[in-house]
Amino acid sequence: MRRGYLLLLLAIGINLLSSFFAFSKGGGYQIDIKLKDAKTEMLYLQGYYGNSTFIVDSAAGRKDLFRFKSKKQELHPGIYTVLTQEYIPLFQLILEEGTKMRIETHFDCPLNFYFIKKSEKNKIFFEYQKSGINGQGVSLYMETSPHSLLTEYIRAKEYNPIESIEYQTLFKDSLPHEYELNHYMIKHYFDDVNFKDTRLLHTPLHLDLRFYFTELLMATYDHECDWIEVIDHFLEDMIDSSQEEPDREVQVYYTNQLMRIYMSNHPRTDTLFVYLFDHYFDPTQDQWGIFDESYQRVYPLVAERKRKSFVNHVIEPITAYNSEGEQVSTSDIQADYTILWFWDPDCDECVVETPMLYEFYKNFKSKYNFEVYAVSVTDDLERWEQFSREYKIDWINLSYSMGEPNYDLLDFFDLVFTPGLFIIDQNHKIIGRHIPLNKVENFFKEYATNIIKSKSN
Repeated sequence: MRRGYLLLLLAIGINLLSSFFAFSKGGGYQIDIKLKDAKTEMLYLQGYYGNSTFIVDSAAGRKDLFRFKSKKQELHPGIYTVLTQEYIPLFQLILEEGTKMRIETHFDCPLNFYFIKKSEKNKIFFEYQKSGINGQGVSLYMETSPHSLLTEYIRAKEYNPIESIEYQTLFKDSLPHEYELNHYMIKHYFDDVNFKDTRLLHTPLHLDLRFYFTELLMATYDHECDWIEVIDHFLEDMIDSSQEEPDREVQVYYTNQLMRIYMSNHPRTDTLFVYLFDHYFDPTQDQWGIFDESYQRVYPLVAERKRKSFVNHVIEPITAYNSEGEQVSTSDIQADYTILWFWDPDCDECVVETPMLYEFYKNFKSKYNFEVYAVSVTDDLERWEQFSREYKIDWINLSYSMGEPNYDLLDFFDLVFTPGLFIIDQNHKIIGRHIPLNKVENFFKEYATNIIKSKSN
């Protein structure tokens, strides 16, 4: 079951202020496009800022001539897409300060028949759009202009860590094991992306951050300290330490992207959201308006909510209702540890994992002296009763359908997803949270070992 941040996300929205993202003050620009056999009366110039797009300018056609022009505003250095009035892309352009250029081409095949005046880099860019890295003159341009925006963009866009020379060298004799491959990918996934170049923010370079910072990161490392180390390396590498006052725009942008991912991601990443909030979220240093008023209002609330259910926090005893309508409190449990299991019989993952946890409970409850306090967080009484009968569940089995607990568990434990697993000790201190079921036994073993070590010291 997914619950939670729809209203928050709607409140945040996407504020695309094209005047901020696309323009800076200066001497203007003029882009003339002669479009033979044009089947559109209007062209639009589309800009980019990270994953967002917006219309920068429009140009009406007169005898197949379209002119984008401003006398006072400069275009941010970046890549722009020319669209028809139906928003169909025709081609892309590299545009920078003081752009004055003319393009003549054909509407039906603009990349095949073109003439570009006053812009050698766009001739190369057209060849790249037409034929990729093997386009005429592309490789030579990249060699002779290694720090140009076009070179940085192509290098970042074309890079594949598995096709790199380093990969071929490391694994030339045999295919890597999953462990080796994951560690290699974590280290080299962004090798050819120059995050210090703020111009890349204004290009259609879409990086798969969600995959890297959720699936790949969790598959590679088990511990939060390792996750945080990867995040720190990623964000700090964007800062040019050689500058006296380094530009932090890229770091602020990607901090915001990661916070958006972790805000409503799997609860295992809650600590990462809070870490970013505590160490990188600083609207006073954001001169670009990336952390707008919505983020400034929502992020502190989300961080505070997530923080309440972190390890070492002591919770108020929970009281919920069993099938007889009787109140059962966690304070009545005599075991050393209590697994809090929040689940929903209508949730596919819960239906799979609840029997697995019950099997673990039957086999190990005496060995580790723990009890399970399971709360079905749905009002579906029939499904809860049917599931309980089917699996003959005899742990502490409670449900919202029998009455509301003494406080809102979904809100307090920030249960965006179910199932949710927390482990508390006899003092109601949280000692574990969102531990995968196949690692719960190891958790008990390690926790007991750590207690023995702490006592001996």
